[in-house]
Amino acid sequence: MVDVRSGRLATHVKVETVSDRAGPGLSVDAIDDWLENDLIQRGILGSTLPVQQTDVLSESSSSVSSRKTTKQRSKRDGSATKDIVTKRQRNTDAARRSRLRKALKLQSLENEVSELKAENITLAGQVSSLEARQAEFASREQTLKTRIQELESQLRGAQARLRQTQYNTI
Repeated sequence: MVDVRSGRLATHVKVETVSDRAGPGLSVDAIDDWLENDLIQRGILGSTLPVQQTDVLSESSSSVSSRKTTKQRSKRDGSATKDIVTKRQRNTDAARRSRLRKALKLQSLENEVSELKAENITLAGQVSSLEARQAEFASREQTLKTRIQELESQLRGAQARLRQTQYNTI
């Protein structure tokens, strides 16, 4: 944890272990908390300011802290550290939930993409099949139109011969 007054890594913060928080069974939150606390202890996580401070920051921190009385510092130190720990925990939990929601949304979108690709392949096959049937029907229609024209021509010829025969018999 980072001490609010000095910006340095605090060593007086009580670190909870998995067994402190999890009770009889291990929960995911308890394991996450344990891992986070372990990373904080090792200095890998949790430090928003670098451990090595510049002279300017140390000077300003010293001058501000020298103005405070010992009683005010000790009172503020405990509640501020507790507030920071609580705030960080809430922030960590919110970030974890946000990452989980993001991962779930991404997984959902990937599944939807897969489903849509499969549907696209199916529909493309159906379109191809329907286009082949349409071409077949167009060919058949053309054949039937040609046959109709031939039959109409034969009918006109037969009617003309019939009229000629009737005219000759009268």
